[in-house]
Amino acid sequence: HYRAGILAAGLELADLLVQVEIPIVIDHMGHPDLGLGLDQPSIKMLFELLRKENWWVMVSNADRVSAEDNTWSDALPLAQKLIEAAPDRSIWCTDWPHVQYHKPMPNDAELLEFLYRAAPNLAQRRKLLVDNPARLFGF
Repeated sequence: HYRAGILAAGLELADLLVQVEIPIVIDHMGHPDLGLGLDQPSIKMLFELLRKENWWVMVSNADRVSAEDNTWSDALPLAQKLIEAAPDRSIWCTDWPHVQYHKPMPNDAELLEFLYRAAPNLAQRRKLLVDNPARLFGF
């Protein structure tokens, strides 16, 4: 199942993943199944990985993991917790051009509004949009 596949597959590899030393970006908040709550084993593993300095997270795709067609409020607590857990290793994107999309196509302005809700202050947004990507990608 696509929505839970990445994190669920990672559970089987958890012992191996913690040994990785190169920078790794967990894309799109790990594609969790939000219906299982934030206390599920795969999300716990995600936060364990983010305790290591080489693990990064892309705080995006709330629209894909959410059960909602817009606002994606059910994804907001996870996004906020990820930013809090790795404030210097979180990045964001719209995921444009939204390929293989099976819901009503998101408006990128609404995706940006979600970012403003997840990272309500300017310093947080600057990290996600400027400082962290510059450090990760070396520009």
